[in-house]
Parts: sequence; structure tokens; C-alpha cells
Amino acid sequence: MKILGLFPHVDDNQQVCGGVIAQALAAGHSVKCVSTSNFHEPSMAPSMAALGVTDYEVWDFAWNELHAREDELRERVTALLKAYQPERVFTLWGHDTLADHVAFNRAALAGILVSEQRAVIYQGEIPSCTKGFVPNVYYAVSPIAYDLKMASLNGLTDFDDGPRQWWTSTCTAVMRARGLESGTQYAEAFVTYAPRALGVESL
Repeated sequence: MKILGLFPHVDDNQQVCGGVIAQALAAGHSVKCVSTSNFHEPSMAPSMAALGVTDYEVWDFAWNELHAREDELRERVTALLKAYQPERVFTLWGHDTLADHVAFNRAALAGILVSEQRAVIYQGEIPSCTKGFVPNVYYAVSPIAYDLKMASLNGLTDFDDGPRQWWTSTCTAVMRARGLESGTQYAEAFVTYAPRALGVESL
């Protein structure tokens, strides 16, 4: 299976679906991660290495610039989907307090849908930014995958210690809460477009 993690910033893949990515790689699936913004680009390589991802890209959009280049972003997302042909796309939920996240969500979803690639879209949460998020699917995250996610957040070495400590503690709290909701120790939660009963999925 081909899985795409498509996000605006270098820290977003890890926060939203780092556990899913780690488990997908362990199960032998192909994973590609994309950050459309080059903000703190030097962090991408060590963070992806900690997670086990070797196929990743950082695009050339600047911080807080996505709203001004939505058409270009949409076209590049469409081209990416046609070239990579993922079966599942993990991205972020669009109701958000950060302007870059909102603009990204509009352009990225449009680009995915225009590509006509029959991928299931999973939209996940970013702690403190995401609003109005009610998941309809959960992925249980193993302790090993949890540790890899934490390592990838600590691998964001271009950021100060404060943000890294905040990410690890906050993501841990969110994963525990989602685990309680779904009957597991740790979980990552998503909204999908495909109608389905509430449940826990695996790769």
C-alpha cells in the first residue's frame, strides 16, 4: 500500500500521524511525507530519519505564504497525487487557528480531488490549533510506534527545546485521550470522507 503524509509544515506529519507512519513502515507499506513549507527545513531530515521515513520532500512555500499561492499549491498537489498514486492520504483538519493550515487545507483537498486518484483521505488534529474536530476513525498506536513518534518530534532540531518539549507532552496527552475513547493505550484520530461506523482501524 502507498501512503502519503501531506502537510504544510515540517512538524505536522509527526504530530498528526507519526504513529500511523511508523506502523505503516513496520508493516512494509510505502510511505512518502511532504512538507509544503520550507520553514525550519533543516529539521525535516533528522525528524524523518527518527521516524524511519526515507522518502520525503520539502517544497518552497514560505511561512504564512500559502494563502497567496493557493492555486500553485493545488496544482502541485494534483501533480504529486498523479505521480505517486497513494491509496491513503493523511493530512490535517481544516478548521484551524493558523492561517497557513486553513489555506493549505483548501488548496490540498482541492488538489487531491482534482487528481481523480482514488485515495481515502484522513484528516487529523494538531494540538492547540485544530477546532471543531470530531473523529470517526481511530488508529491504535503501539508503544514502539509511540516511541518513534516521540523521537521524530525530538528530531526537529532546528527548533528550540521549548517547542519540542511542548510537542512531546501535548501529543502524548492527546494520544492517551484518543486511546481512552477507542479502548487502546495510545491512538491517533481522524475524520474520513468515506461513510463508516466509528471504529479502530489498522493498516
